Amino acid sequence: MAEVRVRIVFAVFFLFSCSSVLSLLPETRAQETVGDLKGKAENVATVNAPDPHRYQPPGMWIWDNWFVRDVESEDGADGGEAGGRWHVFYLELPKAIGKERRWKDNDLFKHVGHASAPAADVAGVLSSADGRVGWRNEGAALYALPGTWNDRHIATGSILRHGGRWWMFFTGRGTGGDGVGLALSEDLMTWRTEPAPLFPLIDTFAETADSADAPYESEWEGETRRWAGISDPYIYPQAVDGWFYLVLCARVLDVPLGESGCLGLLRSRDLRHWEAAGLLAWPRCFERMETPQLWRRPVGGNVSNDGGAMVDGNGANDGRRDGGERVGGNSGASASHGENVRDNGAGSGEGERQRVNEGSRGDWYLIFGGVLNAAWAEQPENEARMPEAARGKGSHQNYGYRLPEGFVRPGDPAPEAAGAGKVETAPKEEAPGAGSGSETGSGLASASASASASASASASASASGMAAVPVARAAKDADLFHIAMPPGHYYIMKVLPGTASVFVDRAEAGASSSSSAEGSGPDALGTDVAFFTVTEPERGSVLSEPWRVVYEADGRLTLEPVVGAAAVPAE
Repeated sequence: MAEVRVRIVFAVFFLFSCSSVLSLLPETRAQETVGDLKGKAENVATVNAPDPHRYQPPGMWIWDNWFVRDVESEDGADGGEAGGRWHVFYLELPKAIGKERRWKDNDLFKHVGHASAPAADVAGVLSSADGRVGWRNEGAALYALPGTWNDRHIATGSILRHGGRWWMFFTGRGTGGDGVGLALSEDLMTWRTEPAPLFPLIDTFAETADSADAPYESEWEGETRRWAGISDPYIYPQAVDGWFYLVLCARVLDVPLGESGCLGLLRSRDLRHWEAAGLLAWPRCFERMETPQLWRRPVGGNVSNDGGAMVDGNGANDGRRDGGERVGGNSGASASHGENVRDNGAGSGEGERQRVNEGSRGDWYLIFGGVLNAAWAEQPENEARMPEAARGKGSHQNYGYRLPEGFVRPGDPAPEAAGAGKVETAPKEEAPGAGSGSETGSGLASASASASASASASASASASGMAAVPVARAAKDADLFHIAMPPGHYYIMKVLPGTASVFVDRAEAGASSSSSAEGSGPDALGTDVAFFTVTEPERGSVLSEPWRVVYEADGRLTLEPVVGAAAVPAE
């Protein structure tokens, strides 16, 4: 035990010694230094009896996770797996830095970690005895680096596959300003960060922003509102009618901080040039709406006899090699690979639960973490006008919207307008680095100017009466719901749509032999699983055990423990 204490003291001394000189080191040496610290953290980590249902890499705190499935994984070690692999990325920080720097003064050491597991493993928790996923630690994926625009730290992101490569959109913090960054990979293991941000963000705790930092103006309930992005870009993993959409944790300006949190929607034809598509959600009761996720539960999305949802999986980023697939999001039509979804409303065996959710067939779901400003929420007049779903709840709770009409309104292609350029009829990938700007903080200015030009062009088109491109369909307070969890800090919920779709035994699901062709295919039948960041007393924040997602008839999402967790109390 004395030896462990000596190693801990050495690791802390090492951290303080190296942190003062990190900014003087070249880029490659900075990565080696963080890697060295990670190795030392693993050596000095306190040995805890691990919860077999949860995951934490050695010597690390982890939080804010995002998932992607590579359905055609050809893992050399495993010889390839049926259904590919699920990859989870997360923010991580070496415990050797010390608890006092857990949430502050930890620039450069906070980075993106990575683990993976066979998709069969993840799906298997729904029927296995122990509910354990065999996550394999893949090491660090992405760092902030001295000498770049992103020279402080990296925060939450998301991934899609397009044009034969993986695209990671992430929150980047820098001394010259913040922005949404882009990193590219061929294999999900090695990432190359683009030299400039795609567009600017404001600081998480900034209460004001000038027009250069907040170039977006959108209509909300008949009024024009200025807003700025904060963090947590979530890229919807497929093109919808030729557009890619990105949901952003954002802030409406010129209102009290406690009610400023919103979700903004951006759109792009090529994944590099982005413009505002409007405000997607603004319930006027949160300071922040963090880590959003958007997916579609398609037409025919009833349930199997295990209580799980039948989905076609087109809300999941399943890594298909044909790039972005069209999803008829506006009309409710299913994706090209989601036509064969079978209604499984037939009765089941004794004791088995059947949920046939006709009311939410074809619905979209939008989930997020709600951060309340305590001082604002305690004011009686503010509490009285909060949506019913958020009233009386604490901060850092999980919420969702059911979006029965989709998340964008139909529209025509954008006209040519000053500063906007011609909009292509289909997504086109640019050469690496195209449109990236400079390598330093000036890239933020370029991104801001580009966003301002897009906003001005959209305004000009609107004023002249020309047809507008699709815009956000505002989420309604009546469709907001709270997601109940058992005691303990379960936060940052992420759903894996169609988790078990490749592996469900159709005979067990009550399929008739005459419909075997109709129900075949990787997206024909499945059960959705969710994971969270959860805090343990000894180990701190870890990736949670899996939970079964239940789509209730009233449009809410509820959760059922798979194994190893307490039941969720009824609300």
